[in-house]
Amino acid sequence: AKRTYTALDFFVEHPLRNGWYGKLNYTWSASKGNTEGQLLSDIGQADVSTTQTFDHPEIGYNSYGRLPNDRRHQIKFYGFYEVTSEWAAGTNVLLASGRPKNCKGSLPDNLQVNGATGDGSLAPQLYGSAFFFCSQSPVLGPFGTNNGVATPRGSQGNLPWDTRVDLNLTYRPAAVKGLAFKGTVFNVFNKQTVSTIEERRNLTSGAVRTTSQAVLAYSSPISFMFSVAYDFKP
Repeated sequence: AKRTYTALDFFVEHPLRNGWYGKLNYTWSASKGNTEGQLLSDIGQADVSTTQTFDHPEIGYNSYGRLPNDRRHQIKFYGFYEVTSEWAAGTNVLLASGRPKNCKGSLPDNLQVNGATGDGSLAPQLYGSAFFFCSQSPVLGPFGTNNGVATPRGSQGNLPWDTRVDLNLTYRPAAVKGLAFKGTVFNVFNKQTVSTIEERRNLTSGAVRTTSQAVLAYSSPISFMFSVAYDFKP
């Protein structure tokens, strides 16, 4: 297993003065490796610590590259303005470049193993779309062959940028010190960005999935939250 994370972080900040506070942050980062970690989001495998990543050497071919959490650019802003001594309005803004895309397919014929492996486990080709090889043809070859080409991890472009704006309003009545009422609207513009796609190219039989590269999930839609807090200090 190998993972490396490199980041440069820059920010400008206006301290709470003249009734307002703000902070703008920009992060450039690169997350690379040959395994995502304890889970495999690219195929939806949620078996913590028991993923198929190292079951066979063939699964590791072309597996080094940009990991799913590689958000190359992230811009964040947080701030609030004290309208009066009791009322304050704030916002959170997030702009993040999309996660890298993959195309995972069946193991090419020239790498397949006949029958079970020496320890009795499944032959690698029986894992289906677990490999960083991806045939661009909509069907198998004339003799049922799979001559998929190498598609290294993170080499298929990026999903769209994720953008979100949250707004909040807080009321702290002067008559009851420590009491606060807060209302928040998450994703004010209801921006629903593609967050997950079907990255598996083939079915177990080798045929092409009709849902290959189809959208599986979007970012959360607009939502609301109202909270009451009381900070008691004797």
